[in-house]
Amino acid sequence: MNKFKSTDTGGLLLYILDDLRWIDEGIRDAIKGMFTQFGLNPSDNFIFSGCEFTVTSITGGKRYTHTEGYIYLDGEVLKVDAGYIEVLDADWEVGSVIYWDLVITYDIAGNRIFESGVSHDTYEIRKAKLFFDVPGGDVMPYNANDIVSKYLAGFKSKESDWLSAGSLINGWSNIGSPFSNIVYKKDLFDVVHIKGAIYKSSPDTSVIFILPGELCPTETRRFGDIVIESNGDVHTEGGDASQFIEISFKI
Repeated sequence: MNKFKSTDTGGLLLYILDDLRWIDEGIRDAIKGMFTQFGLNPSDNFIFSGCEFTVTSITGGKRYTHTEGYIYLDGEVLKVDAGYIEVLDADWEVGSVIYWDLVITYDIAGNRIFESGVSHDTYEIRKAKLFFDVPGGDVMPYNANDIVSKYLAGFKSKESDWLSAGSLINGWSNIGSPFSNIVYKKDLFDVVHIKGAIYKSSPDTSVIFILPGELCPTETRRFGDIVIESNGDVHTEGGDASQFIEISFKI
């Protein structure tokens, strides 16, 4: 994305530059915040769109050709022009990597003379380009994950694992293999999922197990023969000796 470079001083309507700087920082913070909501941080670099690669052989090495696209690099969305990079086999050494990095150029139309008499480039063009060398720190490799992989990973990181209900009570038992024992979890959207297969030789309405407080519904919920009370008690309304449970509800 382009950025109005407003770090130079000297008298070019400084109060306007302050306003533009404020807007620019706000937009960047909004982008960071949007991705953070899905478990992504500024350091979680990924391919936003495009940037599809074709690798072909050349004399003594390979050519990495990519399509146009956009990447998310260090908390910023950068455009990538279609292009390629050629790497010779003989140039590879320990630590070598093909990676994306920021390249800054300037649009000549943004060259302005400030009141101080000094000219400054103000139309900054920020794009990403491929490089090949031994970087001095962490970089974004050319074949980094795309946004779908990162997005799903972000959801996964915010979703709890399946938790066991432990030993059931009042004579209820898990049927066992090949069926799941009673387990539950809450997903990113605050939906509670419960599944498992249980058995009691003389079924009744006694409590089977108790959900932890943070997973309890705000009011009594009924799913067929299974009832979940607002205090977390899970029981049946009678019915079969064997119960196969797979229910979900929003809290």
